[in-house]
Amino acid sequence: MQLTETSVVHSGATRPRVPDCAAQHRIAESAAAFRLRLAGELRERVQARLVNVLIALQLTRERVPPPQAELIDEAVEQARTAIAELRDLVAGLRPAVLAECGLPAAVEALGRRLPLPVDVVGTLPGRLPPAVEAHAYFFVSEALTNVVKHACATRATVALTADGNVLEIGVSDDGIGGAGTTGTGSGLPGLADRIAALGGEFAVSSPAGRGTRLRARIPVP
Repeated sequence: MQLTETSVVHSGATRPRVPDCAAQHRIAESAAAFRLRLAGELRERVQARLVNVLIALQLTRERVPPPQAELIDEAVEQARTAIAELRDLVAGLRPAVLAECGLPAAVEALGRRLPLPVDVVGTLPGRLPPAVEAHAYFFVSEALTNVVKHACATRATVALTADGNVLEIGVSDDGIGGAGTTGTGSGLPGLADRIAALGGEFAVSSPAGRGTRLRARIPVP
């Protein structure tokens, strides 16, 4: 199936091209860059300060009598909870494995957290621009979430390939199929809009009873 620019294909229907793709692409890139900066600031500043607070509380705990120590114990637990929640928040903005190891490793780590096996196939020639990796990662994350919620699948596959200045992503499952690209509930319109905003291409093949296959092509600057 030949994809057309910023199209969604399902049962012969084509989603109209989104106007002014260049402007939407710039907006998406700006949002991704902001998300990366915010994740870095939270990790390097806020998380570091919370860790220092935790250490100070633990040192103080050793020098106070039992009544006050109980209050400090409670503060220590609150600090630990805050650090854990902040790490989860930062991971949602920019997973550490994505920043450190790249897209394939991040997708593999994502798959290991899901309640069904996820195969990651294909190779990339090297690291992609951070914004492209972030967009691709969150596309795959949303697509796999849809598989878990809607597909009744026993297995999913993510394929990553790069062809020149285009990153191609495939997400497929062995579920019930019949996914639609219009209306609410399937999550596919949001995926289509995410790719369209990047000036990319998106297509769906989802015959009833034969699983669903998503394909996205994202330009690489």
